[in-house]
Amino acid sequence: MNNNGKLDDDTLIIIVLGVVVCVVAPTILGTMFAPVQQWLVAVHVLTTHNVLIPIGVDAGLDILRISILAGALIIAAGLAVLAIRQRINRALLQRQEARR
Repeated sequence: MNNNGKLDDDTLIIIVLGVVVCVVAPTILGTMFAPVQQWLVAVHVLTTHNVLIPIGVDAGLDILRISILAGALIIAAGLAVLAIRQRINRALLQRQEARR
């Protein structure tokens, strides 16, 4: 964060990557390792009932977990758009200042 109270590009990139990793990592690890999958079921990240998207054997995502995943991805996309817009605005301001 810079001195003006606005998020800079590096901070936004770290936030977006953190959200994406937190969303994607459990599903990837759940498909690769059975103990990880069992732990994800125990902490209610994955479920064994009403599975719509199977991840591994006998576990996966139900509609509630899919909606949470979709929400997290929408937030990550929104933060990415915010970072892109800030970068474009900063570039435009620098061009305008350079013309003066």
